Amino acid sequence: MSKYESRNEELLKKANTLPQCPGVYIMKNKAGHVIYVGKSRKLKNRVSQYFQNSKKNTKTARMVFFVEDFDYILCHTEIEALTLENTLIKQYVPKYNIRLKDAKSYPYIKITSGDFPKIFFTRSRLSDKAKYFGPFSGTATVFSILDVLHKSLGIPNCKRSFPRDIGKERPCIYYQMKQCCGVCTGCVSKAEYAELIRIATDILRGHTGAVIQQMETKMYTLAEQEQFEAAAQCRDTIKAIRMIRQKQNVVADPETNMDVFGFFASDSVSCMSVMYVRDGAVIDKNDFTFDSSAVLEADSLVSFLVEHYMRNDAIPRTVLLSFSISLEELEIIEQFLSDQAGYKVTVRHPLRGAMRELCQTVVKNAEEKARQSELDAQKDESVLLQLADLLRLETVPERIEAYDISNIGTEYITAGMVVLKTDTHPNRIIVPLRSNRWMESMITAL
Repeated sequence: MSKYESRNEELLKKANTLPQCPGVYIMKNKAGHVIYVGKSRKLKNRVSQYFQNSKKNTKTARMVFFVEDFDYILCHTEIEALTLENTLIKQYVPKYNIRLKDAKSYPYIKITSGDFPKIFFTRSRLSDKAKYFGPFSGTATVFSILDVLHKSLGIPNCKRSFPRDIGKERPCIYYQMKQCCGVCTGCVSKAEYAELIRIATDILRGHTGAVIQQMETKMYTLAEQEQFEAAAQCRDTIKAIRMIRQKQNVVADPETNMDVFGFFASDSVSCMSVMYVRDGAVIDKNDFTFDSSAVLEADSLVSFLVEHYMRNDAIPRTVLLSFSISLEELEIIEQFLSDQAGYKVTVRHPLRGAMRELCQTVVKNAEEKARQSELDAQKDESVLLQLADLLRLETVPERIEAYDISNIGTEYITAGMVVLKTDTHPNRIIVPLRSNRWMESMITAL
């Protein structure tokens, strides 16, 4: 019997002594480092499966090969285990768990309440009377939409508070550039401003068709009255709204709010794509890629959903999954999301119909993102191989340090260092940089 088989036999004996109750298990390597965290409704059954001779997928088998010992924490309920698992993943950052790498919460667009509401970017969704739109995948998307709303509709983008600051200061340059309606001048009534906010709200909800029709009618009326400058402004607004409309794909009836998760996995890279549908229109999507070390099982995908919604508190009433999970896991995630949202949340894995087609569309997005990630990794890998060849290294460098020293004569000597770490394993090299220009310049210099 090999050393690996003997160790597995000992771990299996230990796993068989575990109780049949909810809990979290913590896998550790030879150095005592946590490499994987999982949860289960029945600890004994779940943990013992890892050390049995039954067939396991490649990624799970790779993780188990490095397990030297495991620990566990008993919980009262499955929801408690699910929450504790998420906390421990954040604490230990295990190598084989899939996780969100960006620690920031998701961005929203907020419209405040009051006589003269303001529209701005925020990452906090509060329990106030304001309206929130999102979540969006990144700040670039949010600011591009806000730019259209501010410039085309003339909604103020300043820090002044209305009606408190009306008439107190001279109008800013945006008013002179006709990119602000000039509430501060006192020439804009509450009703006129409310109409601008209504149009902005309709645009954010995806009701751009009705807004464009209204704006076109207004444009022709102004043109007939020979108010050509105002008509031209309507024309520019329509053009800007159509640019937003191109990013929005209507996929359901106007009352539909849901998130659609599509998952794709290959031997070298995996991707989870999320499509956000609000008021029947796709407002944005987000992609999360994982390298080949991540263990991708039903419970790990459920853990991903938990972490996703612990950062994103805008939970729709319907969540669609392109992948199937057990009835046990389905009940757990539904209960968790319902508790988080404060209302009933339904999680479905549609097998037919329009919702199934929508899931497949998101899966195709995930597959394309994974393909692009692989191409980027291959490009980065080729640069590392060139560098290793030029420096006559036996292996690809795992850490690269670059130094620069600047001084004025013999004084004010200052040194700077830039470090690049590469995550390497037998099948693939992943470089955590969006661009390899820095390394290419290094090769050129050599």
